[in-house]
Amino acid sequence: MSISENLEDRRKQYGFPEASFTVARLQQMVSKKLQRLPKEKLLSVLDFVEFLSQPSKVSIAHPLPEPTAFLECAGTWEFAPGELDAILAMVEQMRDLDLEEQNARISSLLA
Repeated sequence: MSISENLEDRRKQYGFPEASFTVARLQQMVSKKLQRLPKEKLLSVLDFVEFLSQPSKVSIAHPLPEPTAFLECAGTWEFAPGELDAILAMVEQMRDLDLEEQNARISSLLA
């Protein structure tokens, strides 16, 4: 989600008309909230604001790879006829056993 999309979502969340959603209005809202906080929480807010004011130390040196790039490392898988179906059936059996165990635990907790 982009910053502008996030701001638009927040504007809608607070029910502001587009024209009244300004920096001055946001500062006013924050100020009102701050006035109600105890001293300890104000110190936490100050720490957080200082953290946000620092330049970001995270940078991406190179673009992220394509989502399918890992497939190059996986290689080619070959199965004998019916072998993949047998593996998938075993996986399904293990899932069923896990579900049965979870249901038994839940039932024992509720009993």
